[in-house]
Amino acid sequence: MEEGIGFTQLELAADSQGCLLWGSGWLEVTAGRIDIGGFVAAAGAPPVAFSADARAGGALLLLPAPAAAQVPRATPAAAAAAAVVHRTEPGRASGSGGGGGGGSLESGGGGGGFWACPAGGAAAPPCHAPAPEWRAAAAALAAAASQRAAAGAGPAVVAVCGPKGAGKSTFARLLVNALMSSGHAGVAYIDTDCGQPELTPPGLVSGHVLAAPLLGAPHLHHRRPELAFFQGDVSPESDPGRYLAALQQLLAWYWQSAPAAAAAAGAWPPLVVNTHGWVSGLGLELLCELLRALEPTHVVQLGSANPRKDLPEGPFWADPGSGGGGGGGGGAQQRPPPDILRLPGVRAGEGGGGGGGGGGLGAAASGEVGGGASTVSRQSGATTPGGGGGGGGGGDGSGRAGRALLAVESRSLHWLSWAQRAAAAAGGGAASGGGGGGGGAAAPDDAADAFAAAAAALAAAPPYAAPLRALALSPLHDDAPAGQLPRAFNGALVGLVAGDRPHAAAAASAGDAPPRPCVGVGLVRAVDPSRGRLYLLTDVPPEALAAVSELQLGRLELPQPLLCGGGGGGGGGGGGGCVGPAAPPYDALFCLNAAATGSGAARARNNLLRASLLPQAQR
Repeated sequence: MEEGIGFTQLELAADSQGCLLWGSGWLEVTAGRIDIGGFVAAAGAPPVAFSADARAGGALLLLPAPAAAQVPRATPAAAAAAAVVHRTEPGRASGSGGGGGGGSLESGGGGGGFWACPAGGAAAPPCHAPAPEWRAAAAALAAAASQRAAAGAGPAVVAVCGPKGAGKSTFARLLVNALMSSGHAGVAYIDTDCGQPELTPPGLVSGHVLAAPLLGAPHLHHRRPELAFFQGDVSPESDPGRYLAALQQLLAWYWQSAPAAAAAAGAWPPLVVNTHGWVSGLGLELLCELLRALEPTHVVQLGSANPRKDLPEGPFWADPGSGGGGGGGGGAQQRPPPDILRLPGVRAGEGGGGGGGGGGLGAAASGEVGGGASTVSRQSGATTPGGGGGGGGGGDGSGRAGRALLAVESRSLHWLSWAQRAAAAAGGGAASGGGGGGGGAAAPDDAADAFAAAAAALAAAPPYAAPLRALALSPLHDDAPAGQLPRAFNGALVGLVAGDRPHAAAAASAGDAPPRPCVGVGLVRAVDPSRGRLYLLTDVPPEALAAVSELQLGRLELPQPLLCGGGGGGGGGGGGGCVGPAAPPYDALFCLNAAATGSGAARARNNLLRASLLPQAQR
């Protein structure tokens, strides 16, 4: 490992345990081939952007890859490799980086800073290394997709299924990277998990065409979707009909747009579908409806620590008597039954589930990854707050994965990333690309500082102003009188819908209307009915924001640390007073937050009496 000004040279021996990389930067392979998160980068290929958080998501593991293609599921023979890690994109001025294509919302490696150290050393932070079964399955699926493309048999359509916490998003990310490595210029990705999405804030289902690998935790590589719909909740349970209608439109988008992408790239892009983890009752029925409409060529079923929560074996979604193929999709003829791969999920206590693995926010807040060591290479553009301690990390010294992120922690990190971009877009000065420290060198020391800084920047950011008469205010899951809509939308997270302004009757019953495309999420900073103005904070670019004609209200809420700053990470540990020069004018809606009580959200049933009060009521 050799350091220079703004770059670090890495050398990986054929028998080495690899190297850990975290922060933001660009990886350029100069000799051999290197496997990073399932993507194999070769010498002479363009540099790839990465953004990884050692505290919340885990560091990236770089391994020497075989010099030549190997037979799937065979033990590869690695060869020595070398690479240069740049703090800014090579050949481009600092701050003008593009983040790796595919509609990235992040600045990629532009000016962030990175750290590197040998894997297995005393300074190694937590990381997530995919299990050998996962790597073999991803390689086999990528090979099958290439064979289908070569034979003209149509694109590979892969659905990743499993219960909550099984690691669906992690495997889907690994599969996307493996497909990129096998020669596909682009990969289509449909995310149907509105609770823990991969590429957008929570509350959306979306479709993407990816042109670069996904390296790092989900909250660090948000992308601008090709098509998205606002579900307005972290579960499809609130409106299953709307959810299915949105998925149907996303599938239609893929089959209609794929031929154009095939003409441009020379091959039909394969499709990866990440599904939700609600696999019982109504959730299982929704999953079956999706798979019947999708007609996948391959289905990956991830197991869990509790076999009773696993999906049924075989094509459980098929209609009786259909032969196991399902119906719908993009072809007129029924497809043969798909290949089903059953794999073990993320083991209990292992990183990777719920948004990328690695140390959870509790570890971030306690500063497990701190304290530099001589074996750690640090390349940054600024000194970290709190004394400039830099590089690598204590942890347990083994380089093993930390605990998996909880769902609420993963969503909190998504909202943290969104808040940083929204504040930066409004000139609030919040730097993007941080997820609780360990990212860019300008990032705060721990998650609490990151949330506090983002909360202060978001509260101080100047909002956009829009006339109320130009916007339709549409509640999705609850009804409200027309005169009370401004009050209901004040301080709420909303979906920004572009297109022609719907009629008042259609806006009032938006939950029953077909879903309309959503360009992003915004936070209503304030509503002034007397002046007829609404003030909005968002990360959507002005050219797309100008086409917004409708705001849709769901049940999304910012995590508690973004409301008052000074809180821990997961939306359930916030405390302390408001920080920064401005106090947030918004607060949680719809329920009492459980941050201060340690219990679930408060619910009330005023139409029921306790049994002990029944005699008093009868008097």
